[in-house]
Amino acid sequence: MGEPLLLVAASGLAREVLAAVRTHDTFDVVGFLDDSLALQGATIDSVPVLGTIDQIVDQPRTQVLVCAGRGAAREAIVARLDRLDVSPARYATFVHPSVEVPSGCDVGTGSILLAGVAMTASVVLGELVVVMPNATLTHDDVLQDYATICAGVALGGGVVVGREAADELGGPIRIAQVSGQVASAGFVALIHLTAVLSVSIGLLNLFPIPLLDGGHLLFYAIEAIRGRPLSERAQEVGFRIGLAIVVVLMIFATFNDILHLATS
Repeated sequence: MGEPLLLVAASGLAREVLAAVRTHDTFDVVGFLDDSLALQGATIDSVPVLGTIDQIVDQPRTQVLVCAGRGAAREAIVARLDRLDVSPARYATFVHPSVEVPSGCDVGTGSILLAGVAMTASVVLGELVVVMPNATLTHDDVLQDYATICAGVALGGGVVVGREAADELGGPIRIAQVSGQVASAGFVALIHLTAVLSVSIGLLNLFPIPLLDGGHLLFYAIEAIRGRPLSERAQEVGFRIGLAIVVVLMIFATFNDILHLATS
């Protein structure tokens, strides 16, 4: 039996980690911590939900693995644990026994690598990175802190993935899901989310894409430089390109939402 371990965030990722830990006896999972009111007092796959994240103070000697699927969520949880004086030394790292970490590769503290992940040469993973099953990381790839790589993704050599990769882009389904989660935390948290969404939409609208307000500003700037407006034909082509970009983004975001629901 391994060291006692708390899984923070009772997510689909946490259940995947739990299943692997049980199979290979790498840790002794003593429970989940999650802020969802609906989960308090429940059991998940025969493991109890011991309380909210704040109750980690009741388990001062247990190792911790943050299992939120989104990088931003993991970062927020870590900031909260810092305020609760949880030492970085308590963060566990889970590398599935099927994963070979070659010499010259580095896996940061708190990271999770699930079954079938392949690493080649000089791959560097930051802290609290999550790599889903059967992903491939090739030479000189760098995953920065809190990056998330979806199942089956194959990265070419020298790729740098930041904290918020494309798979973090969400659409209306993700917004509805997050809104429900935040609403359970109280009215103030919901108002804060509403403000964040409003600012985000406002900034997106200022992107220099024809069809958006930023695109109109771009046309005005071109008109100021040229001394005359663009032709109607040029503006029509620009609007069609802008519409295509917006539609593709909407489809991509919705696809990410469905994929996120399927894996959570």
